[in-house]
Amino acid sequence: MAASNTHSPLSDAPSLPARSGWLVVPQHDRPGHSISFGFLVLFTLLLYFRPQDYFPALDRGQLIAAALTAMWFVPTQYLLEGRLTARPPELKWLLGLLALAALSIPLAVDRSDSIKIFTDQFVKIVAMFIVMINVVRTQSRWKWLFWVALLAGLQLAGNAIHDWRTGQTPLEGYRVRGAAGGMFADPNDMALFLVTIMPIVFVLLLIARSWWTKIFYGLCLFVLVGGMIFTYSRGGFIGFTAMFAVLAYKLGRGRRLLIGALSLMVFVGFIALAPGNYATRLSSITDTSRDTTGSASERQQLLFQSIQVAITHPVFGVGMDNFYHYTDRGKPSHNAYTQVAADLGLPALAVYLGFMLVPLMQLRRMEHETADVPSHSDIYYLSVGLQASLAGYMASSFFLSVAYYWIVYYLVGYAVCLRRIYETGPGRVLGRVLPAETLEERPLPV
Repeated sequence: MAASNTHSPLSDAPSLPARSGWLVVPQHDRPGHSISFGFLVLFTLLLYFRPQDYFPALDRGQLIAAALTAMWFVPTQYLLEGRLTARPPELKWLLGLLALAALSIPLAVDRSDSIKIFTDQFVKIVAMFIVMINVVRTQSRWKWLFWVALLAGLQLAGNAIHDWRTGQTPLEGYRVRGAAGGMFADPNDMALFLVTIMPIVFVLLLIARSWWTKIFYGLCLFVLVGGMIFTYSRGGFIGFTAMFAVLAYKLGRGRRLLIGALSLMVFVGFIALAPGNYATRLSSITDTSRDTTGSASERQQLLFQSIQVAITHPVFGVGMDNFYHYTDRGKPSHNAYTQVAADLGLPALAVYLGFMLVPLMQLRRMEHETADVPSHSDIYYLSVGLQASLAGYMASSFFLSVAYYWIVYYLVGYAVCLRRIYETGPGRVLGRVLPAETLEERPLPV
């Protein structure tokens, strides 16, 4: 009897194949990727916080961190699993996008632009995505990697709130500027990043076991939402609306009427408490005549031009990051989907969509499998939060040229890593439809 109590269904689960072909390498037996994970965190810190903006001597810090990560990861991964990487569907879609981006380069008007963004950014995106989905295979690592993004978001939002309060609003006289360089230099892109973090923070608040932790996450949400508001980003607001709707729908199971009414009240309160000219700016989404800067109508024209370029160059596009050569305004399309279609071709647009839709479908499956299993409520809530984050990105990126930025690739990476944690652990038992009361409890630490 005593011997039987030392085993759980999960401890016997290694005989059950994981559904995505993951190799089960118990971390307590072979830590393996601890150093690789440390390098990944270092790279992410350099990516998000951009110390080179303040210390030019660190300009090559990201490149060095990426090189160190790869140099340690590759031999360690081969020793652990005898292969370079796990092969979830998302990686195949991303490699397809990489190949199509490479094929577009010879067609570019300015090949130097294409080569620069391909080698300096997109190749690094693929490389670090491979590292991420292989080394983040425990719940604590998942949490720590997200914490880096959260801290970066709090810094960006806090700076935005401070600048608005002190009157440092150089854009149009009332908008703050992005607090960092790179992908956060534009306040619209910064708002998108903040939107993608909010749903995960919200579900972490829900699963937190201490009131102090709940209060902390509540304050984080307050800062993130405030930072987004003071960017006055219309695309950010649309992404916020989409992610809010997904959260309300998913978490309102069985009481959707009540949740819908409460959500409407919260939304009305959000608009009422926002700065006076916030609603006026939002109204220009549907009425471009209310935009005194003319940016709304300009973006409409760029959208139509990018669609035309995509139709006239349907196979391989006009070259990565080369659409601006085909418009007299010399600007990007301000739409991630037509950005990919015009630059890389219509097949690349299909691949880009597949890269985002596959993890959404997998997260939805995890949501349904864990919805009524209290011992795995953490997985349930995180899968819902990530769906909302991806929905927010997909809605907001319709108005922003962010297809080559890191934001969505980290989001999909989080989704793949969460699925690996689930499918090599509780999911291997849940997939066999064992009774919920027999499952081993493995809560995600918060």
